[in-house]
Amino acid sequence: MCFSESDGKLKNKTLLGILNSKFISFYYYYFIYNQAIRTMHFMPGYADQLPISKLIILNQDKIEKLVNQILSAKKSDPNTDTSKLEAEIDKLVYELYGLTEEEIRKL
Repeated sequence: MCFSESDGKLKNKTLLGILNSKFISFYYYYFIYNQAIRTMHFMPGYADQLPISKLIILNQDKIEKLVNQILSAKKSDPNTDTSKLEAEIDKLVYELYGLTEEEIRKL
């Protein structure tokens, strides 16, 4: 399923988490923007090409919890290092999209 087919089942904070994950950044850079160097505008039609695993929908609470922790930490101190929480989101996204260790190393 893609983003436009999620029929409102995808929560905003879940979307925020996966859009900022390394996998989705890789996916968009290579497959949507075709390795563009100069500009990469996130146009409405590009959102429709976001692949949404059914497992993402089923595991939204886990992603949302991590996003809330990041937002809370950044609200308290914008310079807070949230890389560990971001890495947890990345790991969860890799798992939910079924990426292998070899595929993850290529990101």
